[in-house]
Amino acid sequence: MFNGSIPEKCDGPIDLPDIHPGAFENMLRYIYMDARNETARNAFPTMVCADKYDLSILVDRCFNCIFTHLTVKIGDANRYIMLLEDRR
Repeated sequence: MFNGSIPEKCDGPIDLPDIHPGAFENMLRYIYMDARNETARNAFPTMVCADKYDLSILVDRCFNCIFTHLTVKIGDANRYIMLLEDRR
């Protein structure tokens, strides 16, 4: 995408149909400010965007955010199931 023929002067926005705007914003925030803005809600689209542009560190950060969130939710579900079983 970046190595192809793109006119020097662009008359409008560049369309990235397969990238979520918030994910692209998170990627730019990471590139320019080394800022983290991954949440459980936006980590997966950000990870897909980072993978497309070969930003392995950001991919790892997003993966860890997703994994941590899933671990917490699974742990909550397991505790709830144990409480239900104790009531029997």
